[in-house]
Amino acid sequence: MCLPASAKDTAEEEGGEEGGDRRKEVAAMERGRRRMPDRAPETRMEAVAMSALTVRFVWAETMGKWPLADLLIGVRYLSGRQGNSGILPCLNTGVNFIELKGPEVIAELAHQLKLLTLCTLFTAKKFPKFLKSAGYSQQQVLQKSKPGFLRPYFTILHDESNKCIVVLIRGARSFKDRLTAATAAVVPFHHLVIQEGNLCNLVLGHAHCGMLAAARWIAKSVTPCLLRVISQNPDYHIKIIGHSLGGGIAAILSYILREREEFSSSSCIAFSSAACMTWDLADSSKCFVTSIVNNSDVVPTLSTVSVDNLRSEIAKSSWLKKFWGQFRITRLLSEFCCSTFGSCIPFISTKEEKAVMKHEQNGVQTAVQNDSCVCCTSCINSWHCTKVYDTHHIGSTVPRYNKETSIDETSLSDSSASYQLYPPGRIIHMVTKQEQDTNSTSDSITTDEFFGIYETPRCMYGKVFLSQNMIHDHYMPAYVKTMEQLINRSQKMMVDVVSADIIV
Repeated sequence: MCLPASAKDTAEEEGGEEGGDRRKEVAAMERGRRRMPDRAPETRMEAVAMSALTVRFVWAETMGKWPLADLLIGVRYLSGRQGNSGILPCLNTGVNFIELKGPEVIAELAHQLKLLTLCTLFTAKKFPKFLKSAGYSQQQVLQKSKPGFLRPYFTILHDESNKCIVVLIRGARSFKDRLTAATAAVVPFHHLVIQEGNLCNLVLGHAHCGMLAAARWIAKSVTPCLLRVISQNPDYHIKIIGHSLGGGIAAILSYILREREEFSSSSCIAFSSAACMTWDLADSSKCFVTSIVNNSDVVPTLSTVSVDNLRSEIAKSSWLKKFWGQFRITRLLSEFCCSTFGSCIPFISTKEEKAVMKHEQNGVQTAVQNDSCVCCTSCINSWHCTKVYDTHHIGSTVPRYNKETSIDETSLSDSSASYQLYPPGRIIHMVTKQEQDTNSTSDSITTDEFFGIYETPRCMYGKVFLSQNMIHDHYMPAYVKTMEQLINRSQKMMVDVVSADIIV
């Protein structure tokens, strides 16, 4: 009786120690989250301290969690095997999406293309050249900022022709902008829904820390200017535009501005908006935020939770076995082809050259003896590959479940899952035909049946889809090209329909 009791006490002590360590880690994470900046720095020392916190957070989320092989090779290898399909497998599995057609949709897309062109010029050109290219004068510039950490570069333009005030926010262009994007901790953010001066609803949630701090700084900076212009022009509305980091900041800024009755006409067009807020907050802005996504763009799906899920998916996959087998096959075939090709050259006549070729043939024969079947090279050294993979897998951060810590781990995973971030507002996904990749080994999914514009559900963007074009499709020139293709194709289809009606 004493032996089982002592063993039970020892197990409880060990479990208590492990549970205590886990609780300390969770408490440290909470303290780190509370230390993350909720506002832009006001002094240079504050900027240095906040930047240090951001660098520490990025290191913990990348090198602190990801094995180096997964980070450098695994993502690239799996994205190459996925080909160019990207988000298309979701569309092919019966997801509830709505295809948008008609002249109204084309007119809206053409207007969004003009806004994207304006945003592209603002990002790519210096400010005087931007004004000249966009057709604005210096008198129409109401305000312009200087970029900094958690202080994005933006400008306010007075557009008399469209009776609106345009707020342009630049994306991640400089190192300070990238630091803002890297401040990716999740912090609380709540939205007050105001209608006719009365509080109608309160939406609770969380948001991207860096984007939230930047949006609050912009709101504080632009409020006096916007109040002055709106008081002089009551029929004007506010239009906020941004791409990537600027799109996420623009969306959060529209939330903040709409909490004042004077700015209730604020709307946002976010191109490639980053995942910046939780589900309830993102879903509450369908009437004033439009997020536009291009093909396989990966940025709208990136958040700390989705990246953690991707890390677990890569760790569970057998990419290392396949990569190692493919490497051995390539090496064996290259040696075999080299020796075979050399033995057929007629002008090899000297003893030294024949000795070299004999040595290469012996090397190939030895390799073939070691690997009796080239087609199954990935299975020949399965024990060795499994050993390497297991060692690599142990190096990663894998949650441990036991009787003592299962409750803490489950509650931690539930709390982390509640912090999954999504693109805000109404999501419009543009799909065009991609260039076929001859090196892709995955089953290609044709885009002909999905060529068009779709309003997609938010659940599609909770998972990172690896694709060869996931970075290329993020840039603004790719968005411009896709919009032009869709507009031209839709106009051509409308002309064909009209011609068919006339013939009939």
